Amino acid sequence: MTDRKLSPEQIDYLFTFCGERGAHYYDVQIELVDHYASAIEKRWDTTPTLTFEQAVQLEYTLFNQYDFKQIIKGKEKSLSEKYLCQQKKYIQEVLKWPRILMAAAIALGVFAIFLAIDNFFVLYYFYILAYSLILFVFKYILFPLKYRFRPETEKSFLIIDHQEEIKESMNLLVHFSGLIFCTIFLFISPELSYSMLIFSKLFLAILFASAMLYIIAAYKYVPQRVKADFSREFPQFVKS
Repeated sequence: MTDRKLSPEQIDYLFTFCGERGAHYYDVQIELVDHYASAIEKRWDTTPTLTFEQAVQLEYTLFNQYDFKQIIKGKEKSLSEKYLCQQKKYIQEVLKWPRILMAAAIALGVFAIFLAIDNFFVLYYFYILAYSLILFVFKYILFPLKYRFRPETEKSFLIIDHQEEIKESMNLLVHFSGLIFCTIFLFISPELSYSMLIFSKLFLAILFASAMLYIIAAYKYVPQRVKADFSREFPQFVKS
């Protein structure tokens, strides 16, 4: 039995080795390198005369190229499920107390404004202007300047890619809310009964507040939580 361990240089070689064979994400490479390092050190326990290069090739030859790519895909899938589960949980947090109280306050405030607007075209343009302005501020000012997270490295990370996917998904919900508003607006007429007009304006106010929550989730809350997760798992790539 031997206590032979891999050196930092050999660990670095394994990262390069896995990257050259299709593992492009650093967080996926970590999973593979951990597997390789453990397997090589076990081989040294039983065959201490093996060189590092021989041990690496022996492990690699256990799989043909196709099998190795399948292993990479499997690691990516398991990490993807982990990250997506985390980020969906963060979105659910936005839709819970106390932020749901904030959304209710926004909805009531917007509803009060809508009640004061009798002209439906004025109401329509007010909604579109407010919606577009808030989306613009979060998407093109606050997010790039304050909430966008980029690690201090050129390496690619699956966790960052999934943050972008979640953001795009939330984007679709934001635009879908706007589409629903435009569709409903076409059916609103001053000739409707008073109770129906009130209900329509209340529904539009709730729709507006929902869109605001989606914007906050996509461009503020989820990026902040992903940054915290990344900083905890990969502190060496975060500026102190």
